[in-house]
Amino acid sequence: GKTGVYEHTMLLALIALAGSSQATAAPMPITELVSSVRVLAPGKPFTVGLHMKLPAGWHNYYATPGESGLPTTISWTLPAGYAAGPIQWPVPKRIVTGGIPNFVYEGDLWLLTVITPKGPTQTKGTFALKAKADWLLCSQACFPQSAGFELNFPIAAKSVPSGDARLAQAERRLPHRNLTFAVSAVGAEKAVILAIQDPSGAAAKATFYPADPEAFNADLPMVSVVPHGVQFKVPMNRYAEHLPKRLTGILIFPVPPHTQSIVPFNTAYWVDTPITS
Repeated sequence: GKTGVYEHTMLLALIALAGSSQATAAPMPITELVSSVRVLAPGKPFTVGLHMKLPAGWHNYYATPGESGLPTTISWTLPAGYAAGPIQWPVPKRIVTGGIPNFVYEGDLWLLTVITPKGPTQTKGTFALKAKADWLLCSQACFPQSAGFELNFPIAAKSVPSGDARLAQAERRLPHRNLTFAVSAVGAEKAVILAIQDPSGAAAKATFYPADPEAFNADLPMVSVVPHGVQFKVPMNRYAEHLPKRLTGILIFPVPPHTQSIVPFNTAYWVDTPITS
């Protein structure tokens, strides 16, 4: 279960910390919390981005870190009637250190969250938001770090965007939420089979990064081309006690599907589909 995975992970982190010659200090990323609005209309959702500039040579982790590491978490303190959605994960990088694969982030990182009204909300005054982010910063050794943030902006009849172009850029870089193909998932022996309906066969060159640390590590799926599409056999980790209810994660095409594009970037899609047993 959850505790086993995290205890094991923290143990690895502490062992690395104890054996580290640089256990005195780790550089702190430059962090800020950026809002999509500077004036909020009552009952309107908005986006908040945690922006981190990770120091060169250091990384932190995706939702599924792998056999070691911990995902970044954000705990929110919000006014009555509002709720924070899950972190929207950008495409991570897969690295293998000492034989252990991990999904990590390096450099400039934006983690976006949508804040949504769920009930009656205040109609005037100031919207006050607090957030605490926790992450594990790793190089040769790992260091738990955290930062606190506060945002306050006025509430008015009409919302006013903050106009921060970086937030819009970060949104554009996220995996696409609207799939242009059908997906389904079925449980197998210590694995989940993700099926992509893709007659073009473009998905055969794709890969899948699961976003559930309870059930998966950073092991790559086995890909097989089948009639009308492609199947990914996503191996579950040794701590997984039962099949998850849903398969979530990022499906990454090396080039945009169905095009002869020479654009040098990945096209990524967010997958969230029920798993049938």
